[in-house]
Amino acid sequence: VRKTATVSASDKGFAIQSADKAFQFKLRGLLQFDGRFYLDDKAPRTNDGFLLRRVEPTFELTFSKILFFRIQPNFAPDSATVCDAYGELRLNPAFNVRAGKFKAPIVLENLQSSSATTFNERGLPNELGPNRDYGVQLGGSLFDDTLDYAVGVFNGAPDGRDGKQQPESDNRKEIAARLFAEPFKNSPGFFQRSE
Repeated sequence: VRKTATVSASDKGFAIQSADKAFQFKLRGLLQFDGRFYLDDKAPRTNDGFLLRRVEPTFELTFSKILFFRIQPNFAPDSATVCDAYGELRLNPAFNVRAGKFKAPIVLENLQSSSATTFNERGLPNELGPNRDYGVQLGGSLFDDTLDYAVGVFNGAPDGRDGKQQPESDNRKEIAARLFAEPFKNSPGFFQRSE
């Protein structure tokens, strides 16, 4: 039986992958649209209107299951920016090395995808840590995916903002780390009463 590449389209986007799934290309996108209208406001009418919050196509490439690349620009609201642009060496589920521009591993809500949040606006805790920054990070999952860790060295983004390629004030770097435990992840019925 001859194995061939597959092309698929679903709610998770478009994908082209080899028969053994060692080589993959994925394309998906996120569009968030907002309308703001204030009733009986005294402010100028220029505050009312529509806006694009996010126009984010995402491109992901996987080579031989160990090299992963992700590029995610944002074409809204007024000018194009690059949200994510990084490469990752996936040697083992417990040992991955990531380098480029990506989310710092501190604020848990920030690590959640914008497409998975309930509301367009994120909560106040998102302003208490850096958003995306340039750096190098080591991370992975241990103990049957019940313990995740990440530790990295970054340029140093201000809280609630993205970092720049070159820090403006000094050459000092920041270290960020996260340890996340889900001890009952693989035992969904652990807290259920037995009958």
